[in-house]
Amino acid sequence: MRCAEARNSVVALLLAVASGAAVAQAAGGNAVTVTADEGEWSENSRMVYRGNVRLESSTLSLTGDNLTLDQPTSQPLKARVEGSPATLQHSGGAQVDGDTTPPVTARADVLNYDAASGWVTLEGQARLTRGKDSIDGETIRYNLIERRVQARSNGNGGQVRIVIQPPAGAALPTGVTLPTPSPSPDPSPSPDPSSEAEARP
Repeated sequence: MRCAEARNSVVALLLAVASGAAVAQAAGGNAVTVTADEGEWSENSRMVYRGNVRLESSTLSLTGDNLTLDQPTSQPLKARVEGSPATLQHSGGAQVDGDTTPPVTARADVLNYDAASGWVTLEGQARLTRGKDSIDGETIRYNLIERRVQARSNGNGGQVRIVIQPPAGAALPTGVTLPTPSPSPDPSPSPDPSSEAEARP
């Protein structure tokens, strides 16, 4: 079944229903909504979307150029998003040890999302940002449930790059000290006491 290009909210809603995306299920049993310019629904529970694709739940948003969605009967979905880049946004707000967890954003050439495990695998020029911290690598895995991150290089001499920004006003770790600057020399020479004595009448 083929859906024509959607240009307004009414047509976009009809597209989502006609292509079977209105009742997909994400991790934790949350329903997700998929919108796109075109959608095709196969008989084997595979749905393919093209053009400005967006998969959204109450806490997660995936966007890109193309989306392949697999959801066998009564099973959590699996999604593959391709884009230039494909992007992820995961809202923060959960309380951990009294602190608010920051939101997570990510981008890559391809995002593979497995709702059963909560893992999203970012492949190709991947970058993930959590608050002010960031991580770059050829492949990054992010768990939506545990908010855990794994990263690896491509094995061709590249390396994973992690940037961690300390909180403002944070104390230095135990055993770490900053060097004490040396005192600056006095640019004004002291007067010669003999000269001063000679100048007195």
